[in-house]
Amino acid sequence: MPEALLDLREIYSSRPAAPSEQLSPTAQVLVLAALLGHEVNDANMTQLADHYRVAIMSISRAVDELEALKLAQPHHVGRQRRLRLRMSGAQLWRAIEDRLQSPVRKSRSVIGELPDDLAVLADESALARYTMLAEPKIICRALPASAWKRIAKDYRLESSWDRDERRQEVQTWAYDPQPLSEDGTADRISLYLSTRHDPDERIAQAAEQLLEPFEW
Repeated sequence: MPEALLDLREIYSSRPAAPSEQLSPTAQVLVLAALLGHEVNDANMTQLADHYRVAIMSISRAVDELEALKLAQPHHVGRQRRLRLRMSGAQLWRAIEDRLQSPVRKSRSVIGELPDDLAVLADESALARYTMLAEPKIICRALPASAWKRIAKDYRLESSWDRDERRQEVQTWAYDPQPLSEDGTADRISLYLSTRHDPDERIAQAAEQLLEPFEW
């Protein structure tokens, strides 16, 4: 009986998990990187983990996810597992658009000195870099949620009142925005995902302009 139970468990665990409605944060990073023109095809797990600042195990699970969704195909070079997406450009965008989600987990108003190279411009501050939207009075930056507690402690960030002119907005994201960013500004697609449903029509309209440079 123990042997029979072991066989059943092995058979069950080998079945691919049913695809979820939305991509996981790490799988989303890999897809966005491809859409942004990064060289991710044929990259091995270590290269992807190092560049996008994610654990190798998370990268491996993300590739499993993309393969289950038929967005990627199994690919090995020797003993190394590598990413091989099945599509690119407009075809990839159409295949995953409905599965993408806003990276923003939480927004905070804080007081404190946050170095420019530690957190990228986000929200209206980033939109002002890409579109004709005016720069906001209160700067907004984004950093990974996993690093928030450490950064808040190291730089002594404190919560602020909404009327405090010294404040800045800090968004914590489901993934690190730095590897996808452009010149210290959140990448166009992540920014689009985080602002496309904003109740402010100015911001929502500016969000739509972010995709204009892409041939989709």
